Amino acid sequence: MATANKRAGANGAKRVEVRHRVFIDGQAGTTGLELATRLRGHPGIELLAIDDHARKDPARRRELYDAADVAVLCLPDDAAREAAASAPNTRLIDASTAHRVADGWTYGLPELSPEQRAAIAAAKRVSNPGCYPTGFVLSVRPLIDAGLLAPELPLRVHAVSGYSGGGKSLIAKYEANDAPSLRTRPYALDLMHKHLPEMRTYAKTKPTPLFSPFESQPETDDAASETDATQEAETDVSSDKIEEASSLL
Repeated sequence: MATANKRAGANGAKRVEVRHRVFIDGQAGTTGLELATRLRGHPGIELLAIDDHARKDPARRRELYDAADVAVLCLPDDAAREAAASAPNTRLIDASTAHRVADGWTYGLPELSPEQRAAIAAAKRVSNPGCYPTGFVLSVRPLIDAGLLAPELPLRVHAVSGYSGGGKSLIAKYEANDAPSLRTRPYALDLMHKHLPEMRTYAKTKPTPLFSPFESQPETDDAASETDATQEAETDVSSDKIEEASSLL
């Protein structure tokens, strides 16, 4: 549970610092390692680590779930569903795709609506948004909410992401087949990318977008996980309406 430490402030008065205990389940994966790097050393966070030999020990993981104020699931989808079911009393943030449109989970995109930030803060179960959906939803949802874009309008989405976002298996696959002519390559050619349900749900589009993602090797390592997305639509929206929409973003 959260712990409190008393320290003297600048005027000599004692102030209380609250530290929240966070357990990252999946701490050895790409997402888990990145999250641990960002949280380690934060004065308000105490990271609860699990020994490598116990990472798949259900009893030890449950102990850490019970000890944590928040547990972050950095796991494959099926493992995330199993973990969530085994920790009904723990406050969870799920970084996988498993619960992004599931009942009982709050979508962790505070800019989604004026009420969303407060809903996230109060939620016991939060699903972290995907990279592609974040760009798509924040581009399209304000236009639909403002009545400037019809929900029925078919949309085409072209997006490029750094290859490291696919995790260890995709990183290994990409780097094993590296060549200058292959450094930007399409994938999900069956048009069934797993981000589509949340893109449609939270952007409020009626048809499923035609989504064409690409993985790429960026010019710098710092950009290896960045995502760029563009949307196209067949529409006759006037320039005045486009300017009006821009003021809402």
